[in-house]
Amino acid sequence: MLLFSLFSSQSQAETILFGVFAVIIIVFLLVDLGVFNKTAHKITTRSALYQSIFWVFISTLFGLFIYLYDDSGKGGLNAAIEYFSAYLTEYALSVDNIFVILLILKYFAVKEEYYHNILFWGILGAVFFRGIFIFVGALLIAKFHWILYGFGVLLIYSGIKGYLEDSDSKIDPEKNLV
Repeated sequence: MLLFSLFSSQSQAETILFGVFAVIIIVFLLVDLGVFNKTAHKITTRSALYQSIFWVFISTLFGLFIYLYDDSGKGGLNAAIEYFSAYLTEYALSVDNIFVILLILKYFAVKEEYYHNILFWGILGAVFFRGIFIFVGALLIAKFHWILYGFGVLLIYSGIKGYLEDSDSKIDPEKNLV
């Protein structure tokens, strides 16, 4: 029941927005995979630019929808700011993932016509697992508040380790356990 208690404070409008969001995402993913990129082909720079503009436009429309539809009495400004903050964070993290995946694709000499499908599923997987980690983290924090201290120690340890690592050392992927 803890799972549902995280959402118990939502209004009916929020529940509808979550449903609309889920339907929009599923429809556009199916259209992207089933119509525009049914067969493997090289994505041109122009095509990638148009697709990016399209997705940013759709995301902006959804943010406007949140702004107009929010029934909290504040005109939806806070909800829209939260949405766009999360969207920009996710967008930045996805771009970071694209660069890492592209490095892996270059290393394994994957043909460019397969890049879109690999990037699509790689980014979708990253978003999916990030969502799971956030959701499980929220559940753990709601159940065990003291776990925040553990997460804090983990962040501090990771930061110190990253700072102290030798940036000149070469990483050999074939000898790396991960």
